[in-house]
Amino acid sequence: MNNIERGKRGEYAALEYLLKQGYVYRDRNFRAAKCEIDLIVMDGDTLVFVEVKARHGSEYGTGREAVTA
Repeated sequence: MNNIERGKRGEYAALEYLLKQGYVYRDRNFRAAKCEIDLIVMDGDTLVFVEVKARHGSEYGTGREAVTA
């Protein structure tokens, strides 16, 4: 599996999880200028932007460690 496929699987898994938690799907891979938002969901009246970090292993750190802000 290449990195693009791994990323798509990670996004799908994240979306499945969020939907089970009651979030409402709005958009996926939204692009504006040079930016991309992996998932856009609603939590009640709150618009939520989601950056998905998928990892094959922990050689380069965990997904949590990859988030900087």
